[in-house]
Amino acid sequence: MITQAEEGAQLLIPAYRHIQDTQLITRLEGRGNYTAVFLKDKTYPLIVSRTLKFFEDQLTDFIRINKSTMINPRYINKVIKVDAKTVSLLLSDGVLKLTSRRRVADTLARLAN
Repeated sequence: MITQAEEGAQLLIPAYRHIQDTQLITRLEGRGNYTAVFLKDKTYPLIVSRTLKFFEDQLTDFIRINKSTMINPRYINKVIKVDAKTVSLLLSDGVLKLTSRRRVADTLARLAN
Protein backbone atom coordinates (compact mmCIF):
# COMPACT_ATOMS: atom_id res chain seq x y z
CA MET A 1 0.00 0.00 0.00
CA ILE A 2 2.96 2.32 -0.48
CA THR A 3 2.76 5.01 -3.10
CA GLN A 4 5.65 7.11 -4.32
CA ALA A 5 5.26 10.87 -4.21
CA GLU A 6 7.63 13.64 -5.18
CA GLU A 7 8.44 14.44 -1.56
CA GLY A 8 8.81 10.80 -0.47
CA ALA A 9 6.98 7.57 0.10
CA GLN A 10 3.47 7.51 1.50
CA LEU A 11 1.66 4.71 3.27
CA LEU A 12 -2.05 3.95 3.28
CA ILE A 13 -2.71 2.57 6.74
CA PRO A 14 -5.61 0.09 6.81
CA ALA A 15 -8.79 1.43 8.49
CA TYR A 16 -7.58 5.06 8.33
CA ARG A 17 -8.73 7.47 5.66
CA HIS A 18 -5.66 9.63 5.39
CA ILE A 19 -2.46 8.62 3.65
CA GLN A 20 0.52 8.96 5.99
CA ASP A 21 3.90 10.23 4.88
CA THR A 22 6.49 7.63 5.91
CA GLN A 23 8.88 10.40 6.92
CA LEU A 24 6.48 11.33 9.75
CA ILE A 25 6.38 7.80 11.21
CA THR A 26 8.91 7.58 14.05
CA ARG A 27 8.42 3.95 15.06
CA LEU A 28 6.07 0.98 14.92
CA GLU A 29 5.46 -1.37 17.83
CA GLY A 30 3.88 -4.78 17.45
CA ARG A 31 1.28 -5.73 20.03
CA GLY A 32 0.13 -9.22 19.11
CA ASN A 33 -1.94 -9.00 15.93
CA TYR A 34 -2.04 -5.20 16.22
CA THR A 35 0.57 -2.56 15.44
CA ALA A 36 0.90 0.83 17.09
CA VAL A 37 2.10 3.43 14.56
CA PHE A 38 3.77 6.40 16.27
CA LEU A 39 3.75 9.63 14.28
CA LYS A 40 5.98 12.65 14.83
CA ASP A 41 3.17 15.13 15.43
CA LYS A 42 0.77 12.93 17.42
CA THR A 43 0.78 12.22 21.15
CA TYR A 44 -1.04 8.92 20.78
CA PRO A 45 -0.32 6.08 18.34
CA LEU A 46 -2.56 4.83 15.55
CA ILE A 47 -3.62 1.26 16.34
CA VAL A 48 -3.86 -0.92 13.23
CA SER A 49 -5.16 -4.49 13.05
CA ARG A 50 -2.15 -5.73 11.06
CA THR A 51 0.98 -7.47 12.22
CA LEU A 52 4.38 -5.82 12.26
CA LYS A 53 5.45 -8.15 9.43
CA PHE A 54 2.86 -6.47 7.17
CA PHE A 55 4.62 -3.13 7.66
CA GLU A 56 8.13 -4.64 7.53
CA ASP A 57 7.48 -5.82 3.98
CA GLN A 58 6.34 -2.34 2.92
CA LEU A 59 8.68 -0.05 4.84
CA THR A 60 12.09 -1.21 3.69
CA ASP A 61 13.87 1.90 5.00
CA PHE A 62 12.83 1.14 8.57
CA ILE A 63 15.02 -1.00 10.83
CA ARG A 64 13.59 -3.92 12.80
CA ILE A 65 15.54 -3.73 16.06
CA ASN A 66 13.73 -6.45 17.99
CA LYS A 67 10.73 -8.74 17.81
CA SER A 68 8.20 -5.99 18.45
CA THR A 69 9.78 -2.73 17.23
CA MET A 70 10.64 -1.07 13.91
CA ILE A 71 12.33 2.32 13.91
CA ASN A 72 12.68 5.05 11.32
CA PRO A 73 16.45 5.78 11.16
CA ARG A 74 15.77 9.50 10.67
CA TYR A 75 14.61 9.78 14.28
CA ILE A 76 17.57 8.09 15.97
CA ASN A 77 19.49 10.70 17.96
CA LYS A 78 22.10 8.54 19.63
CA VAL A 79 23.40 4.97 19.53
CA ILE A 80 24.45 3.79 22.98
CA LYS A 81 26.68 0.72 22.86
CA VAL A 82 26.55 -0.87 26.31
CA ASP A 83 28.73 -3.86 25.41
CA ALA A 84 29.46 -6.08 22.40
CA LYS A 85 25.98 -7.62 22.38
CA THR A 86 23.87 -4.78 23.73
CA VAL A 87 22.93 -1.59 21.89
CA SER A 88 20.31 0.98 22.89
CA LEU A 89 18.89 3.64 20.58
CA LEU A 90 17.80 7.04 21.84
CA LEU A 91 15.04 8.45 19.67
CA SER A 92 14.23 12.10 19.04
CA ASP A 93 11.11 11.89 21.25
CA GLY A 94 13.22 10.77 24.23
CA VAL A 95 12.31 7.08 24.08
CA LEU A 96 15.14 4.61 24.69
CA LYS A 97 14.79 1.33 22.76
CA LEU A 98 16.90 -1.79 23.27
CA THR A 99 18.12 -3.76 20.25
CA SER A 100 17.97 -7.54 20.51
CA ARG A 101 21.30 -9.38 20.58
CA ARG A 102 20.66 -11.12 17.28
CA ARG A 103 19.86 -7.87 15.48
CA VAL A 104 22.74 -5.73 16.78
CA ALA A 105 25.07 -6.38 13.83
CA ASP A 106 22.35 -5.78 11.25
CA THR A 107 21.16 -2.62 13.01
CA LEU A 108 24.66 -1.13 13.22
CA ALA A 109 25.35 -2.02 9.57
CA ARG A 110 22.12 -0.35 8.42
CA LEU A 111 22.88 2.76 10.46
CA ALA A 112 26.41 2.99 9.03
CA ASN A 113 25.01 3.34 5.49
